[in-house]
Amino acid sequence: MSIFVVLSRMPNSKLEARIVKEFPTDHYVLSPTQWLIRSEGTSIDLSQKIGIIENGKRGDTAPGLVLSVSGYYGSETPDLWEWLKAKWE
Repeated sequence: MSIFVVLSRMPNSKLEARIVKEFPTDHYVLSPTQWLIRSEGTSIDLSQKIGIIENGKRGDTAPGLVLSVSGYYGSETPDLWEWLKAKWE
């Protein structure tokens, strides 16, 4: 499993609903336009699963950007660190 960051330039209720549906216990809301998701596969696989890309084209929940996370560091709230620690494996 990997951790990904999903970004949207503006609040996107379709994208948010799809993330909650597909990853009910494996997502963390950073802001109304930013999520962390624990998932198998690649950023392409996740983009397809949450509907940003469908059949190689712009999907129903687009626009959005998916980035894979290779490490983390910073200053944040304890609940975020706890989520990352629990999901990082």
